[in-house]
Amino acid sequence: MVFIVDRDLILSHQKNLLQLAREARKTGVPVHINGFVNFILSSSNSTDELAIQSEETPNLIYAGYPEIARLGFIELHTNCSLEFIASGLDRLINRSLERQKELFQDSIAVLGVALLIQKLNKTQILDTHRYIDWFNERFQEPTHSPIETKRIRDLGGEIVNPRGLLNVKIDEHKQQSALIDFALRAIFPYQFRNSPAYNQSQLSTAIKYLLVELDINSSSIELAALYYVALNSYIDQSITRLLPTKSDLVRILEDTQHSFKRWVWQENANAAGKQPARWLIDNEYHVQSFLWCILYPIFKGHLVDEVYVESFGNKQPRIDIGVLSLKTIIEVKFARNNKDYKKIEEEIAGDLGIYFTNLNQYDSLIVYIYDDNDNPKPEKRDSLRNAILNRSELVEDVIFVVRPSMLPTRSNRKTLNQQSP
Repeated sequence: MVFIVDRDLILSHQKNLLQLAREARKTGVPVHINGFVNFILSSSNSTDELAIQSEETPNLIYAGYPEIARLGFIELHTNCSLEFIASGLDRLINRSLERQKELFQDSIAVLGVALLIQKLNKTQILDTHRYIDWFNERFQEPTHSPIETKRIRDLGGEIVNPRGLLNVKIDEHKQQSALIDFALRAIFPYQFRNSPAYNQSQLSTAIKYLLVELDINSSSIELAALYYVALNSYIDQSITRLLPTKSDLVRILEDTQHSFKRWVWQENANAAGKQPARWLIDNEYHVQSFLWCILYPIFKGHLVDEVYVESFGNKQPRIDIGVLSLKTIIEVKFARNNKDYKKIEEEIAGDLGIYFTNLNQYDSLIVYIYDDNDNPKPEKRDSLRNAILNRSELVEDVIFVVRPSMLPTRSNRKTLNQQSP
């Protein structure tokens, strides 16, 4: 299905949806709805300047659940201590069952509380087990949440306790739900990594419904904001319809060798009193940072780094770089000498055994080897490449990149460091 629309129609809907979302600034809108709208617009790189941080310290003692849920959508105050937030959650937990049910029927509030618990959990300072247990118990109870916002509620449940709620495919005939789901995927790509992908026909149908049939003026501000994100995401995808394939990704990584042509290494500073600019690549983390700079403008939100993948064993593996849209892991290796080749082959063999327990998440591996060897033996590269490729069909390719000629050898770096001003 090909859906061609007038540019003015799209721009008009963008303007109207954004105007509706701005209504969140008006008084009378619950604070967590306000926070949610600002959060998703800022997360979608909207050019609209919406403040996402309140100037006032939230009142968690006497306010209802909206104030607590709002904290999941904003940057936490420097004067808002973790203990203060915990006291607000404790008060929420101790409220009557009816008030708690009211919270868990509010999909936006559920997502806000889930994000807040996630923030507290990441600090590794507070013991959040009681909050997680409470959330899971209440979340599983039957509710009467509106069907069009159920996906938002399910997202909150998935953030606190991944259970496959988002793996359920949206009914293709429910266009509003599809638009909400599409918007949430743009903001939370990691949580939707295992969800069934949309085909172009489904997306076009949903966008046509938004532009032609849906009365956006009767939409709530939170739905208007989500529709705005969905429309923007669809436009972005249309512009980048020819996203790189796995073969394109291999070619991009191979071409990084030529990217070093303008690499900076100054023997002497250009001006008196200044230090010479020296972009030293001395370890695997430096190479990962270099690749991130190369790949992010291309893949943007689909690019992740240093994230854990699912595993059946006691060890939870963490990948170097992942491209979610291509289900591809980029494993970076750093060869300091010829002996490292054998070590790299053994490490890749181990990685293959733990990275791919869930092929719905990642189903291919590209090995990127940066050769920093002072005495390179190029003839060994093909042997290592073939050995890795023969390990598994999941290996897409093995790429070698050698140290740019302007960088000093490893043996000379210690002397250079000692001479540095």
